[in-house]
Amino acid sequence: MRLLRPNVDLTDRPPRERLVLASLIAARGRTVPTGELVDLLWGEEPPSTAVNKVQRHVGELRRLLEPELPARATGSAVHGAGEGYRLDPTVV
Repeated sequence: MRLLRPNVDLTDRPPRERLVLASLIAARGRTVPTGELVDLLWGEEPPSTAVNKVQRHVGELRRLLEPELPARATGSAVHGAGEGYRLDPTVV
């Protein structure tokens, strides 16, 4: 997967983080429910911490796409939307 953004390298990112990003890109600006991301990452037997881990992956993606973003800030690239997340399509 290649991201057309200067200085963003996905090759060393954790596989699950890349799956979250790929899912958000494939959704083309639509919200991807957190439950769908959990299913994608862990299948039928997710850990009890799955939702928290998805949140952490999203936080890492936010900092990757917006390096100047302070910790815990939402930024403008990945938005929490109801029970899920969506990627601003102008970012990729």
